[in-house]
Amino acid sequence: MSPRDPLDLGAPWGLPLGVHFFALSQVLAVLRGACPARVLEEARRARKAPRSRTSSQGKGGSLQSQALKAVFARFPGGYRLRFRARLELHFPQAVVRAQLDGLLLGRGETVGLKWAGTASPKRDALEALGFCLQSFAQRNGLRPRLLLVTPQGTFSHALAPVGSFAYRRMGEALERAVEALRQGAPVAGRGCGGCPLRHGCPARAL
Repeated sequence: MSPRDPLDLGAPWGLPLGVHFFALSQVLAVLRGACPARVLEEARRARKAPRSRTSSQGKGGSLQSQALKAVFARFPGGYRLRFRARLELHFPQAVVRAQLDGLLLGRGETVGLKWAGTASPKRDALEALGFCLQSFAQRNGLRPRLLLVTPQGTFSHALAPVGSFAYRRMGEALERAVEALRQGAPVAGRGCGGCPLRHGCPARAL
């Protein structure tokens, strides 16, 4: 099992030097208008900050893990469940990493589970996560499904057919945001006042 193929399904692996790694949340932030330079700086600071651990994380004791297990229990035999499964999208000189709260595998399909908790995920986040899931499914010859898991129940999120206009539009939008992150250019906006880069930033605050 390689770090490029966390589920050991034979996804391609091996990256040249100089490849950038971004989280899907960072790419979405840029798509929503965030400054790429600020996104990268905040990620750098977050990596240096000490991490806090929750006792229930990964131990199956939280409401989230119980809900995911309940969904898994409704599937027939032959499926396996992976918590916090990481998926990857590949672009020129960049890899985008997305994380599902759970991933079911079996019977020729892959079912992504997204925990909503008390707040509903934004539509663009679900569409981007669905795009990552479809890419993973295509690479491994599987049928994809994306389920939204909430305390009130489980709901299916429709995936745009591969090759459709909506699918291509999402791929192109992600590629633009990835390129903006790769360049890391500062972009002025409404949040400049509290930006850690504001001192000495060449972009003029609006």
